[in-house]
This record gives sequence, C-alpha cells and structure tokens, in this order.
Amino acid sequence: MIGGRETFGEPKKLAVVTLTREGDSVTGRITRLGTTFAEVTGQVVETLPAPPDGTRTAFYFKFLPAPDGKGFDAEPSLVYCHRDETTRLLQRVEGKVTLRESRFDPVADIPVGRIVEVTLAERRSVQRGEIVTHVPGEWLRPYVHQRYDDLSPVGED
Repeated sequence: MIGGRETFGEPKKLAVVTLTREGDSVTGRITRLGTTFAEVTGQVVETLPAPPDGTRTAFYFKFLPAPDGKGFDAEPSLVYCHRDETTRLLQRVEGKVTLRESRFDPVADIPVGRIVEVTLAERRSVQRGEIVTHVPGEWLRPYVHQRYDDLSPVGED
C-alpha cells in the first residue's frame, strides 16, 4: 500500500484480496472491513495469446492532509503513472461478477448489464510516475474522506 499511495498518490485502501484456483475453477474476492463486496467466480476455458508488451498510463492526485485537519500540507499534485507491462499468461474465464452492499465501497449500485470478458493473467509491470501539475486543494477536499474511510467530513462517525 505504501509504495503506491505515498509515491504516486494511488487511492489504495487496506483489503483482503484473494484469488484461488482449483483446477480450472477460479474465485476472486475483495473484502474490506469484514465485508466481501466484490466477487468473481468462473471456469478457465481457454488460453489466449499474450498481448504484446505495452504501456498503460493512469492518473492520480497525490496529497497529504495538514496536521491540524484543515486542508493539505501543500497543493495536491496531478501524477501520471506509466506502467510498462509484460503478460506471461492470459486465460479466458467463463464467469460471473457479484457486487454486494458495503458501507465504504458502494459498488452494489453499479449496474452490470453484461460481462464483456473475464480473464486471468500473469503480468509483470514496472511503473514510473511524473508530476504533471498541481491543482487547487478545494477541488479535492470534498472527496478526501473516501480515501481514508472517514465519514466525519459528511457528518457521520
């Protein structure tokens, strides 16, 4: 968690993430604060050709809340995180996705019209980041509670 959040600003949260495989049967779960809110189950049905090596770019906002609880230490940074990826193995899974209610991870309301694909992959990635610019703290302040599972800014304990 520290490497991604503190270095690049990724909005990582502590969770128990598991992927189990017994033969061709696979189950993946994400559990936080005692609630399993996302689950993928299925059967491996095909090995696919590995895609060519490539680079994906994501963006994050990197910031630190001020010690007095008022704003930030400095203006938040917009960080581009570039990931150079190599896929060793890619397999197609016939499966289903289950999203459940969770106080801090409200994914159950996301409509899943159809599953486009489920794949199981073994990948290696090397990432590097760059600060592109800084943004006004007031742009992010209303959303900080989501990163830290703290509902006190919205009137809950």
